[in-house]
Amino acid sequence: MKTNLRDDQTSTADYGMYYVAASYKFQNLQFSITPKAVYRIVKNFDSMFDIGTEVGTLQNQIKLLGMYHTNGSTSAGIAYLFQSKFEILGMYNSASKGLNNYTAGTFELGLQMRVERKK
Repeated sequence: MKTNLRDDQTSTADYGMYYVAASYKFQNLQFSITPKAVYRIVKNFDSMFDIGTEVGTLQNQIKLLGMYHTNGSTSAGIAYLFQSKFEILGMYNSASKGLNNYTAGTFELGLQMRVERKK
């Protein structure tokens, strides 16, 4: 809140101001496909639009994700659902147009644990 009220703030990285996302999941017994669209506004940058899709196979045990960002970067990921409780995710993000000379992108690993209430 402080950064929104004072103009003399300096920062090493700007931040997202608005974020709107939409998706819809189509599925049958064999696979699912989820188109995704995102619009975001980041302070001191042009607004960005992202479009991609997620495909799930084998009762959503394996998921693949691909996304294009209008800042010139792309994202690709894979997720694996282990014992219907843990999801392991690997995600690669290529560098945006302005950073191609400085980095080859990033790779992230994630672990999600599904917690369900017993009925």
